[in-house]
Amino acid sequence: MTTTEGMKGGGYYDDHSEYQRHVAATGTSYIDDCVAALPLPLSDRAVVIVDYGASTGATSLASVRSAIVAVRARNPSQPVVAVHNDVPTNDWNQLFANLLALPDSYTKLSGPPVLPLASAISFFEPAVPTASAHLGVSFSAAHWLRTQPSVTVP
Repeated sequence: MTTTEGMKGGGYYDDHSEYQRHVAATGTSYIDDCVAALPLPLSDRAVVIVDYGASTGATSLASVRSAIVAVRARNPSQPVVAVHNDVPTNDWNQLFANLLALPDSYTKLSGPPVLPLASAISFFEPAVPTASAHLGVSFSAAHWLRTQPSVTVP
């Protein structure tokens, strides 16, 4: 079995991903549209947002935050789970350090706490249990796919 090597550690990816952050930022309106069309679960059930190809989070945490803000605009007390997915060799320490340190981290949003989780598996495999994800984001990891998915945003 071949092991996929994760991103180089020590903040290397964060220091060299300005373009990826820009690409992710252009998707905010799409995230808002998707959340607006999303049937929310009952108020005592969590909305599950999956961040596919999270790497260290420097690129994707803003997208996850946008999704959470959009969910909270619809229901301020809605519980949220954010699942950050990447290969087992990812720099998970940096991802969670970024999650706590970035000034615009979703952990600093008002409302009930967001539960951050990690899914350490390739996104070519199921990253969460079947039918448990309400919204998936992957702006800067989609280039790893052999073919791009055909997605229509209503």
